[in-house]
Amino acid sequence: AILAQVRRSRPSLTHTFVAPRCCSFQMAALGHLFPSQRSPSKALASASAPLQHDQQQLIVVSCYTRFDNLAHGPRGTQAKRSLYTFKLDTTDGQMVLMSVTKDEVMNPAFSRFHPSKNLLYTCTESVHENGEIVTWRACPTTGRLHKVASADAGGTSTCYLTLDKQCQNMLVVNYWDATIGVFNVDGKQGHVDKARSFYDPNIGKKMKARAEKHVNHSNNDHSAQKERQADPHSHAVVLDSHFGRIAYVPDLGMDLIRQFRYDPVEGKMLAAGTMRSGPADRKALGPRYIEFHPTLPVAYVINELSSEVSVFDFDRLAAEQLLG
Repeated sequence: AILAQVRRSRPSLTHTFVAPRCCSFQMAALGHLFPSQRSPSKALASASAPLQHDQQQLIVVSCYTRFDNLAHGPRGTQAKRSLYTFKLDTTDGQMVLMSVTKDEVMNPAFSRFHPSKNLLYTCTESVHENGEIVTWRACPTTGRLHKVASADAGGTSTCYLTLDKQCQNMLVVNYWDATIGVFNVDGKQGHVDKARSFYDPNIGKKMKARAEKHVNHSNNDHSAQKERQADPHSHAVVLDSHFGRIAYVPDLGMDLIRQFRYDPVEGKMLAAGTMRSGPADRKALGPRYIEFHPTLPVAYVINELSSEVSVFDFDRLAAEQLLG
């Protein structure tokens, strides 16, 4: 495996230590918008050039609009609108509200900006119905979001989106039924459309936990942990920062990080081993997110149930051998 425990031979991700009492949850999507939307080539050129001070940096905050169809029980009240766009003043950190979407999109739980187009992708979360992958065009002047397209995520409680390096495919995670999908990204408009493949760690078996009757995932007692870890539950998908060809998927239900060889041409993910998300003698870790360091061969895994962060080393040589 590329990410693995130190005690294993020739791992590519080796577990180094655990920092206690750390936890992180995504609340917003952050991205730079580019002035020209008339020509995709101009927008791409702007992305490769250093950002100027007069260019806007927008933050889009996504909100839960329904609580009754979620696996967890949020505190507070349901939001009336799903997406709020703010302009960030990078000199003092203040945010100014610019736009509120009027499109009725339920529970856009995760958001991601396209790296070179004024596009935002969101996915909706519900344990009862398949998620939606919604593509939005963002106006760099007003911050207004215009709905461009929507695609069925092919699973429930859709919770994570990752664009590959070439922006040809979107990798999508459905938490409740644990499936991971690879979706085509339209080469001209940039919206997500048809699914190309799916990987199901549960091999088509029914989940032991039922969507219509389940524990509140906001509780972290023994009974809640037991039910949450009765089945596989994929929670994120991230590509390695060096090759962009190895996918890592934290499985909260199994205390594992799943490793895949990712083929962007065929649009497939091929299983290539697993590794523990923390020390071998620990239980109820609950890996939720994984993130690579921007410059070092290091990856960080957030274990939600144990409220810990595991740190892994990335072995480039082992990764090259895996990719052949």
